[in-house]
Amino acid sequence: MTPRLLSRAVLAFAASLAAACGAVAKPSDAGHVSLDAHAPDAHHVDASAHHEDAGAHHDDANADAGKLTWYTTCGYPVCGGPLGADAAVPDAAACPAVGSPCTTKGAACGTPTQANCGVTLLCDDHSPAVECPLSTRAAKDGIEYADEAALVRLRDETLGIKLATYTYKPGAGAGDPREAHLGFIIEDEPEIQATNGARSRVDLYGYISMAVATMQVQQKEIAALQAEVAALKKATRARP
Repeated sequence: MTPRLLSRAVLAFAASLAAACGAVAKPSDAGHVSLDAHAPDAHHVDASAHHEDAGAHHDDANADAGKLTWYTTCGYPVCGGPLGADAAVPDAAACPAVGSPCTTKGAACGTPTQANCGVTLLCDDHSPAVECPLSTRAAKDGIEYADEAALVRLRDETLGIKLATYTYKPGAGAGDPREAHLGFIIEDEPEIQATNGARSRVDLYGYISMAVATMQVQQKEIAALQAEVAALKKATRARP
């Protein structure tokens, strides 16, 4: 694989993971906001494909018109506890239906808890899901940048991950048990850090960062090899 194709492959891998992070909610028959844990590894809740398509169309229309709408927020980057299919935004009875119009930009409704993965409602002219997860320095403590050794270790861990296809067990709160998924099994990767504290869910933000570390290390290796080839070509041309 060429350097350009390698970089594209890693970027595509990271982009596919990032796409899984969006949180979407759907109104129940009673007007409450119910959340489907379609993909527990993503820590955020996805509605069915039908509701995603309809929601995306509705969101685009509202964005074009500049209308304020009630959206679900990103929620926590990692959920610390189990999240079942019946989890709901607290105070949902007092909250408007998702997708309904609102009047005050920035207005919020609902209480973030571990049970709902921190998902609440927000009045805005665009979905906040495009800004997930929270990554500003102002929200973080204990920042330590990965040095070269750490990047190499993350590269090795990423390349060693055993990918598998699987279906979720009925009753696991993971959507349709007949639907196949691609990912890894946490128990197969005891050293990986891209999980929640209970080691039951994948931290996709951390998982993507591992892919970025892999790309950074490999790009440095590619640059070094390219320099070696250039030096050899120069030496060859200089020979009598």
